Amino acid sequence: MARSLLLALALLLPGCAEQGAVSPDIVLIVIDALRADSLPLYGAPRENAPHLADLAQGGVVFERVVAPSSWTKTSMASLLTGTNPSRHGVRGIEHALPGELPALARMLHDAGYRTLGVQTNPWLRSRFGFDEGFDRYDLVRFGTAEEVNDLALTLLAEAGRERPVFLYLHYMGVHAPYRPGLRWFHEPALEVPGRGPVADEELENLYWRQDLRGLELDRRVRALCEAELRQLDDALGHLFEALRERWLLEHAVLVVTSDHGEAFGERGQVTHGRTFYPEVYAVPLLVRAAGRVPAGARIAAQVRSIDVVPTILALVELPRPPSVEGEAAVAAPSSSTTCAPIQVRCPTWDPTPQKRRVSRGSSTSARQLPCPSG
Repeated sequence: MARSLLLALALLLPGCAEQGAVSPDIVLIVIDALRADSLPLYGAPRENAPHLADLAQGGVVFERVVAPSSWTKTSMASLLTGTNPSRHGVRGIEHALPGELPALARMLHDAGYRTLGVQTNPWLRSRFGFDEGFDRYDLVRFGTAEEVNDLALTLLAEAGRERPVFLYLHYMGVHAPYRPGLRWFHEPALEVPGRGPVADEELENLYWRQDLRGLELDRRVRALCEAELRQLDDALGHLFEALRERWLLEHAVLVVTSDHGEAFGERGQVTHGRTFYPEVYAVPLLVRAAGRVPAGARIAAQVRSIDVVPTILALVELPRPPSVEGEAAVAAPSSSTTCAPIQVRCPTWDPTPQKRRVSRGSSTSARQLPCPSG
């Protein structure tokens, strides 16, 4: 099955489109700290993200996707340049993208695209070079999904239709701290032994910063996270409808992924940036491109976050720069049943609960990783 689907994808690669066709618009959506198994695309209940589930019916879901780091800055440097951490060198709190290494926005800008970005994670602000190649790159620090949507639609309206558009949207709605609205979560306060009922905001503080543990706490905090996901998915539904009205949803190349996942007590660990297990490295990847990929397909071959850039370039028929180390996921070998060695970087953290800062001394290792399960 995987072989036939990958063959179908390969047949839809460059060379099949009409000569002189207008370059398609591109929408890249990154949902920060979203682990793959929270989505219905990977076995979770449909109500977690019904709009993303519907979107997946028109595209391709990649079942085994490995992020290169469990920390945003390193992972996004890889995702946006198509390179491993050893190539881009972004591993510490003051590190920036090297100017000589082209990122996706620069590649597309040079190919004639108008490049627009709406960013919510301050680790990815202009100071660290993540605005390279963008005509507009707006940071809405920890902004809501609604704020991201509103600004994105404003930028699209201002961009006009003279040039194709690349739109990059980065959402923080699934990243802690979790504050879902009452519509999405309205359970009574959890009873904590020795403390009595604890409000969710204080519960999170105890969980993340004071290492209060327990199965019920793990479940409660993950339930809060998944309530945030339902709330974000609702906002994405409004975005998708607005894109549909602008003919973008049906005609653009649309990619949805994450920078890393999140731990909720597995192996005694919580949050991200501390370890490199499936709960933090297995991320979702959905690619929708009408006429370029078959709708409803699922690909079991392992791919990596660094394959996102070459995949997008392949789908819009642009050459891959020599700097890119990833491969187009649509051309992944269908016979691949084991994981190739993948270079990863897991930041080390200050053990002081109130000062969880990324260490400049984090290390890189290249090793064989187990394939993340769906």
